[in-house]
Order: sequence, then structure tokens, then C-alpha cells
Amino acid sequence: MIYIKIYRVLLIVYLFFVSHYSYGSQVDLETFQNYCTGKHQWNFLKTIQLQFDNYNPQGLIKIKDKFYITTVKVIKRPKNHDDVGEGIGYLNVVNSAGKLLNSVRLADGDMYHPGGIDYDGKFIWIPLAEYRPNSSTSFYKLDIHTLHAQRVSKFPDHIGAVLYNKDKNTLYGFNWASKYLYQISSKELKEQKYTNKSYTPNNYVSYQDCHSLSGNFALCLGRGDYFIGNTERVSIGGIDLIDMEKNQLICSLPVRLWLKPYIPMARNAFWAEFKNNKIIFYFLPELNNGKIHIYELTHSKST
Repeated sequence: MIYIKIYRVLLIVYLFFVSHYSYGSQVDLETFQNYCTGKHQWNFLKTIQLQFDNYNPQGLIKIKDKFYITTVKVIKRPKNHDDVGEGIGYLNVVNSAGKLLNSVRLADGDMYHPGGIDYDGKFIWIPLAEYRPNSSTSFYKLDIHTLHAQRVSKFPDHIGAVLYNKDKNTLYGFNWASKYLYQISSKELKEQKYTNKSYTPNNYVSYQDCHSLSGNFALCLGRGDYFIGNTERVSIGGIDLIDMEKNQLICSLPVRLWLKPYIPMARNAFWAEFKNNKIIFYFLPELNNGKIHIYELTHSKST
């Protein structure tokens, strides 16, 4: 009996640890790298129709059976980079049927544009920026249990996607068009600016949503717009595996999926998880009453 009681106690401790302290996107690094370097295919699983106006999605996290989505309602779009425009940011909590459960309003003066988000096991980290480059951002951490959003600090640039390295207690942020990657201590919040080496003039996407993995690694989704002639626009999207600490691109995974030529599946927000030795991706590329598109990434059977 004593052994059964000890086993039950250990099981409870383990389950508590897993439910409270797992963080980031739980994706196997080696498996993802194999898909980058080898042939792969996207298998469609299903879609989840959002049953509300989700405006313009920016970041997506899945925790158990709930989705946490940052989005912005643009009331007046900025006319130029000197104009701040007008809008309201939100963090929406959605169930597996696409029903809106809760909504947290995010606004801080001229800062109303939330970006890509990350999760540290308790808090969701949210950048809330002005809707223009070279501006300002407020960092928030939101408790997933109380949905209380606490402002941590302000930052002197537009941060479009944030990453949290739990091992080093450090925030990382990509600015507008992911031209720079900032490394920011979440305690001291001191700025360390350096060029994002994974972004070059020849790189094909700008990051919009990122999620930390184990150690210093992270997945970042982005898109790039290209024009044929002066009018026809084609957009492409992809997911990069990066080393946050070294600011280095490890490998790139093109996402050859489109809803329309100018709407790639790898646009706006995404999430990834590892199930049964396969990676499941959740894409949220559409505005307003869009859908969460769920795909399974597998190795291609073609030679």
C-alpha cells in the first residue's frame, strides 16, 4: 500500500509540473529539421470556423483545448509613418468549436497593435505597439488563469513578434519587418540591439508570429509579398527554425499552401505541436470571421 501511495503522490506532482510549467510550442527539433531538409507534404485535417469577428489576427497559442489569439481592430488606418491612426487591440480566448469565450481589451495610448505572442507556462507575453515602424511598444504578460494583463515595460521600437526564453529568463523581439532582433532581459529590460542575421536582403519572408521551443530555439512564421509587373501580387510564406541566443537561422520550411495568390496559409498567426511523432500546424491567415486551418506535416511518399 505504501508503494501505491508514493506512486500516486509522484504522479500528482508530475501532472502538476506538466500542466503548470510546460511552455512554448512543444515541437521536436530533430523532426522539424528532417522536414526542412527532406521531402514533405501537408495533409489537411480540418478547419475551425471562428464564430465572431476576429478582426486582424496577429498571434496564436493553443493551450489544451483553448486558443489564445491576439488581434487588432483598425478604426482609422495610419495615412503615413507620421500618423498613429486609431484602433483597439484584443486577446481573444476561443474554444475548439470556434466560439469566443473571453476577450481582453489591450490599449495603451497610441499603442493598440498587438503582435505575435509567446507562452512561458503561466503567462502569455504580448507586444502592444504603435501601428508604424520605428515607434514604441509596451510589453504585457497575461495570466492565462485570471486573464489579467500586466504591463511590464515600454520599449523604443515597434515590436511585431515576441519570444520568451524561459531557461535564460529573457525576452526576444523582432521589430517591424523583422529587420532587427532585440534581446531583452525580462527582469532588467535593458536594450541590446543587433542585426537579425536570419533576415537578409535575400530573405523571402518577414516574421509575424514566433514560438519558443526547448533551449534557445524557436519557430517563426512569416510572409513576403512580390509583384508581377505593377499590379499582380503574389505572397509566399514559410516557417524558420532559429537559434535565439546566436541569432542564427537553422533551417527554413516553405509552406506551399494558399487560400488565394495573395493569401498564403503562412500569414498572420500560427501554432505548432508534436503529436504521435508528427507535427500539427494551426494556421490563422484570414481576417474577420476566418478559420483556423489545421494541417499535419508528414514525409512525402514520392521519390
